[in-house]
Amino acid sequence: MANVATTQPEGTLVLLKRGNEGGYLYDNNGSVGIANQSGSVLAVITDEGKTMWIKDIVAGAATGAWVKGDINEDGTILTVELGQSIYHDTYTDEATGEEIEYDVLLGWSNSQIITGDDGSEALEVTRDEDVTKVEFSIDGDVLTMLGSQGATVIDASDHSCYEATGLGLYYSHNMETLGFINWNTTFTNEGPFEVLPVITEQPEGDLVLYNRSGNSLALVSGWWTYISSREQTGKVEVIYAPDGKTVYIKDITYDHAFNTWVKGELDEQGLIHIPAGQCIYWSDEYMGGVVLTMGNATASLYDSNFTSAAPLDDEIVFLVDGETLTLQGTSATINGLNYDVTGLTGFWSDDNSMMTSIDWNTTLTEVHISPAVPADPAVISWEDKGSENGNSRFNFTINMEDVDGNPLDADHVYYSIYTDDDQIFTFEASTYSSSGITEDMTEVPYSLQNWDLHPSAGYIFFYRTNADGYETFFNERIGIQVHYIVDGVKNSSNIVYWYRPIAVPAMPANPEVKDWYDSGSESGYSTFSFTINLQDVDGNPLVKENVFYSIYTDDDQIFTFTAERYGDSGVQEDMTLVPYIIQAMDLHPNTGYIYFYRTNAEGYETFFNERIGIQVHYIVDGIDNATDIVYWYLNGNPSAIDEVNDCKSVASVRYYNLAGQEMAQPEGITIQVTTYTDGSTRTAKVVK
Repeated sequence: MANVATTQPEGTLVLLKRGNEGGYLYDNNGSVGIANQSGSVLAVITDEGKTMWIKDIVAGAATGAWVKGDINEDGTILTVELGQSIYHDTYTDEATGEEIEYDVLLGWSNSQIITGDDGSEALEVTRDEDVTKVEFSIDGDVLTMLGSQGATVIDASDHSCYEATGLGLYYSHNMETLGFINWNTTFTNEGPFEVLPVITEQPEGDLVLYNRSGNSLALVSGWWTYISSREQTGKVEVIYAPDGKTVYIKDITYDHAFNTWVKGELDEQGLIHIPAGQCIYWSDEYMGGVVLTMGNATASLYDSNFTSAAPLDDEIVFLVDGETLTLQGTSATINGLNYDVTGLTGFWSDDNSMMTSIDWNTTLTEVHISPAVPADPAVISWEDKGSENGNSRFNFTINMEDVDGNPLDADHVYYSIYTDDDQIFTFEASTYSSSGITEDMTEVPYSLQNWDLHPSAGYIFFYRTNADGYETFFNERIGIQVHYIVDGVKNSSNIVYWYRPIAVPAMPANPEVKDWYDSGSESGYSTFSFTINLQDVDGNPLVKENVFYSIYTDDDQIFTFTAERYGDSGVQEDMTLVPYIIQAMDLHPNTGYIYFYRTNAEGYETFFNERIGIQVHYIVDGIDNATDIVYWYLNGNPSAIDEVNDCKSVASVRYYNLAGQEMAQPEGITIQVTTYTDGSTRTAKVVK
């Protein structure tokens, strides 16, 4: 295996800028990418100018590796031996399970892009094993790779071939080439270069947390670019070193959190002096960084850029006043939408241009966090989309206060969700990874505000996990509990539940009975006519899916609709409570009639001899509100029991045909009018 040089060699560090005349080809997920070389790389000159080490010599394949080149005696040729490694790794052979080490090595290659008739592209690369070194001519500050060529176009009738020769890559274990090649590479030596140090590791000392306040002016890019003035918020970490003087501040600028520290010193007058010029961001790709300073900017909120002045001071100063740190030397003149601001900012090291924000009136106030008991959350609603793969939304309010009304620190607030049986809900990483959950958790940080989790806005989305059918996550209730965790101490609110509303069913209006018709034969049928009013007693409409009805016989016995007789009408099992929505064959409650059939084969017998009754039920969530049983009397007379109960007797009974003529006895379809002693009457149809 070749050795990869990943450590910067000792020597003079210089910056090499790539020339745009260089190009490279690369595989790009089934197509071929073509790009110009650009940017800069680092080089180290050693051995009194006889050796040059170049970092990331292959454009488009930055691995952080250094390759060695030798400079001839007259300083006109740089020779780089091929076969040097720029990357080392291992992989597992799927067939044998063997761990195989390999390197990616420099080689000299020929390549072409083949564009097929169907528009597909393929990059074909072959290594020229006879070429063992690559040479660069040195002409003053310019290094030019020799022997390469690229982008020679050969036309054909229906496709084109692009050919290139130059610096390529291949694998050490099987000598296969990578889909990569550089040609016409040039470097311009920009001279000695300094990589600015950045403090990324947390220094030793006592960590103190501060709340940030103040103002910031920032250049904001989106679908349009504009200037934004905003209040500073959030936390700032400050470390006081054991020597009692050294102070480190993390992410000192508001709009640019680089996760880096700057170093200052606390004097006897309570001032923290932070030397300007400290690097708070560095990019190896662009060979530049951001250095901290005080600066000046003028801007209008509707402008798309700053007008910035050069750095103003050699240091940044904070005044320490008890538990407060205040940035000194800032000012802002605001005239309508126009700003003239002096404050804390940064300048790019390569061109001295200003960073896209500037802070003023920055104040840091020490945070004191105690494990308070959070106030109970408030539940609002549950929205279920109602599909197998859909989502549901739980709406709530997390009160960012403790039980005494004091504010809570958002960084220490968590919440949990509970199901019907008080089982805690697990937010799985597989479902909520896009919201920042990297491992399954039951206590979710309030700070996760993305995609499906929006506790600050007051809602969370839940998704279906079942593939076989529709099933809600929460059937009866869903609960939320807030936790406040400080230094391992957890205090929790009560679990507050949202209950699925139980609808109180309305009282249905009584049905109306209309007629009873009997065919009068042993195998015949009878028809009961009625009207079910799909309204409640107040005239409001009923949901027909919740409407049912029952039929009652002479002795107030409930009638059973058997599956054997009424199966063709949708009755799949014997029932006494029939859904209104069954509308087929013999059951037509919507148009107001039902058929009854003979069951005896030995002689004629009706199902109902004196009366038939109907009762309507409205059932919601298991609660059944039912009407009175409303009867139709087959012979036009209530039973003797009914008459006694009514405390009145029959005065006369008279019969009329359908033409309205009075008859001595009923015959055929007859209208029977019964008059009672209290003067009331009852009219009924009689079939004889």
